[in-house]
Amino acid sequence: MIIFLRKYLQRPVHLFGNAGLIALSLGSLVMLWLLVVKYILGEDIGSRPLLIIGVMLLLAGIQLISVGIVADLLMKTYYESQHKRPYAIRKITEIKKRVA
Repeated sequence: MIIFLRKYLQRPVHLFGNAGLIALSLGSLVMLWLLVVKYILGEDIGSRPLLIIGVMLLLAGIQLISVGIVADLLMKTYYESQHKRPYAIRKITEIKKRVA
């Protein structure tokens, strides 16, 4: 849980966006396969549970991507409202100029 919070607290769109893209991709592949079955093979797809799974994956992907975007906006608003930076500077290194 602590690793999750440290890794994705400042960038929740990376977590939700990746999961959303996976679900959206799988849903698109399922729906593309059903499109082939319907129009090329001429079979009925209305009674197949794969149709429901494909639609649910598409909707879940869209929702996860949307949640990631909203969570990212909320985190940016949180840090900006408190005048905090979402990162910490460990060390400042000065660059010395060479005299030629």
